Amino acid sequence: MRRLLEGVKVVESATLLNGDSVGMYLGDLGADVIKVEAPPRGDYLRDFLGQITPRNSVPHLQVNRNKRSLALDLKTDAGREVMWRLVEAADIVVDGNRHRVMERLGFGHVDMRTRVPRLVYIQHTGFGAGPYDAPHR
Repeated sequence: MRRLLEGVKVVESATLLNGDSVGMYLGDLGADVIKVEAPPRGDYLRDFLGQITPRNSVPHLQVNRNKRSLALDLKTDAGREVMWRLVEAADIVVDGNRHRVMERLGFGHVDMRTRVPRLVYIQHTGFGAGPYDAPHR
């Protein structure tokens, strides 16, 4: 298989299949993908449909192949500092969270592109940014 994206660095912040699959395809093409997970739970797929080893379900292992993983609490200064270092070294960021989650944490499209103009920002959510994205009351 050709490694078309060899040398491309990707930071992925995603849970469930949408964002995870984007990072998987980029990794399959040779990109260096670092998945950022929120402690303590991490990606929900870790515990989905049973595990073959602790915290590793078949779906989780499948869509997170060719990735490295890092737990970061983006609600802390230390976590945000590490995330910015990762983003500044990246070529692509994959946001597979609910709409506006990364924005509320200070890592939305505008925040990242302001700080790293060359960055490609990919957002792939299960619900998009439509009328069903209203905050829960």
